[in-house]
Amino acid sequence: MGRTLSAELIGAYIEDYCGGNPLALDSLSFSESDDFSTIGASAFSGLKALKAVYLPEGVTDLGEGCFSDCSALRSIILPSTLRHISARAFQGCQSLTDVVLPSHLEALGDGAFEDCVNLIRVRLSRRITEIKPSTFAKCKSLEEVSGYKKLVLIGEEAFDGCESLSEFTFPEGLTEIADYAFYGCKSLKKLKLPNSLLKIGDSAFHFCCSLREFIAPPKLYSIGDEAFSDCYRLKKVEYNHGLNRIGNCAFSTCALSRQPELPDSLSRDCRLFRLYEYNPFVYPRLIWRLKAKADLRKGHRPRIFY
Repeated sequence: MGRTLSAELIGAYIEDYCGGNPLALDSLSFSESDDFSTIGASAFSGLKALKAVYLPEGVTDLGEGCFSDCSALRSIILPSTLRHISARAFQGCQSLTDVVLPSHLEALGDGAFEDCVNLIRVRLSRRITEIKPSTFAKCKSLEEVSGYKKLVLIGEEAFDGCESLSEFTFPEGLTEIADYAFYGCKSLKKLKLPNSLLKIGDSAFHFCCSLREFIAPPKLYSIGDEAFSDCYRLKKVEYNHGLNRIGNCAFSTCALSRQPELPDSLSRDCRLFRLYEYNPFVYPRLIWRLKAKADLRKGHRPRIFY
């Protein structure tokens, strides 16, 4: 088994070969004979002048924050043997523009590329089944994400603030889009959601102000609080017949031209009366239907917002 390239070893290298000045280290390359299988936690963190890194075959794991805040890092070549990238590994690498992950990569940690503000394109591994919390949060230049085939979960804040992301392919097999997953993705124009999707979390598409329509896939049972709030160009909403919950203000301040029919499958404790709060298009027919549902299910007068 190969050794771990630790922060201490990098510090010693800088001391011996760079006169103790980390700004003198602008590139690194290794050979397979170096026998490193793991890049340790924070190993290269904060090396502001580091522009290019070549990692040899044999490296399997990148530790937590190993390249974080390497603000000048533009190029990194990752080996085909790489299996795991830990949390915040490339967080704050503000000069990265393109990333191609190895095809056999199995895990990508929380916040791995968070705040990479100039990152434009990412190609993921086909083996990735989950985009974890904050993986690409604050990547405001991100336009293209490709390569994934087996996603099951898109985690909390995964693409929060990716304001240049205009399209995203939601693969069949995806079951959950977590809270704030696409919050503030104001260029996102279309949602073609897979039949397998079961849950949309709180504020999952909040402030996605270029969205025009939402059609619930057949197995979707839950839409979270403020899930589509402030999507002020959203004009068309269609529910499925198995929907069990619609959260508070799920579609507030949307531009719905008409209110969609509410499915009879909604749960008894679903708080229906804040779905369209602040929405100017609240029709009497909808209000009376809500009132009837509340009277039958809870036995008390509902709160109605005009």
